[in-house]
Amino acid sequence: MRENCGRPARRWRFFDTGGTVLGLFPWSELAHDATLPDLPRPAVFRGMTLAWNCNSTDEVDAVLAFAVEKGASLLKAAHTTNYGGYSGYFSDPDGHPWEVVVAPGIEVAKTGAFICRINRRH
Repeated sequence: MRENCGRPARRWRFFDTGGTVLGLFPWSELAHDATLPDLPRPAVFRGMTLAWNCNSTDEVDAVLAFAVEKGASLLKAAHTTNYGGYSGYFSDPDGHPWEVVVAPGIEVAKTGAFICRINRRH
């Protein structure tokens, strides 16, 4: 695993794990972004979300609609982000939060692999 995606001045980091990525964010910032309370900490939010990365805003909208149709609850409607992306959140039937997102510099290959083109480090 190597860090290769993220800006050093940011408080978050992405680590390439070979087709998937582990992203680390401060607890309270992630809770706020997912519209979950930081305190008291919800039992199903353990400081972690899953992300469904997309290649377009239309795909984000379609995934959110699909999730809700299948029993998920919308936590945060899709919106333009402050970093130029487009994102929304749902919680699955067990209450776990998921982000659905398209972000500049991030692509999803036809194989489903995550490709990051932000500040690649070698």
